[in-house]
Amino acid sequence: MENLINLHCQSSATPIKPEQLNEYISQIPTWNINIDKTALTKRYEFKNFKQTMFFINALAYICEQECHHPDAKFGFNYCEVLFTTHDVAGLSINDIICAAKIDNLLTK
Repeated sequence: MENLINLHCQSSATPIKPEQLNEYISQIPTWNINIDKTALTKRYEFKNFKQTMFFINALAYICEQECHHPDAKFGFNYCEVLFTTHDVAGLSINDIICAAKIDNLLTK
């Protein structure tokens, strides 16, 4: 399977097939799948507000480039991110790609 950070979001997303989900999730193991398998979530923690805001701005830039936008909630030293694809009422490859790209921000 190709490295997810090298892929780009698709303009017409389709739901991820159940047999593909585990394979994709293995590439983003720190993300959580909700119980009905329609969303990915992750909480990032930082030392201070400035680091949190740097992260949020980078997240926004990546997601804007991919035309796939998460729900995000943040505070002084954290950011909670949720990806789902509303057009398919669940998860698509776009959610997985963006999750991988966001994780990649913190591995550089």
